[in-house]
Amino acid sequence: MVESATAPKKHLALDTDWMSATMAICAFLIFGLLGAGMAWRMLQGKVDAGSVTWWAPLFAAGLIYLGVESRDKVFRVAVLVFAIGPASRTALWLARSSTETRVINEAFVAWLDIGLFFGICVYVTHWFKAKLTHV
Repeated sequence: MVESATAPKKHLALDTDWMSATMAICAFLIFGLLGAGMAWRMLQGKVDAGSVTWWAPLFAAGLIYLGVESRDKVFRVAVLVFAIGPASRTALWLARSSTETRVINEAFVAWLDIGLFFGICVYVTHWFKAKLTHV
């Protein structure tokens, strides 16, 4: 009994710097709120086919370039999945598709983005689990 009182207690230690941990927490909160907000909006049935602006093809090209040039596999997959939205909007706009087709595309892309946002939250949780150690 006396030995257990004098024995050092185990503590949790974070095997990374505090800035990375803070950024991971911020990413978890931001993407969690974005995913929850988009899911709420989709469940309410508020889907519209917005018009394609001049930056959509540039944004899609930048995301595709970033995804192709990245060395991290998880980041590459996330960026390329996120690039599906602006690329498909641009492709449907160039094909002069109907409004119904664009609304269906918006709903599909929104659910992809929701899955991606919650997937980022799961990844951050897994990352923290891997970085926590008992000392």
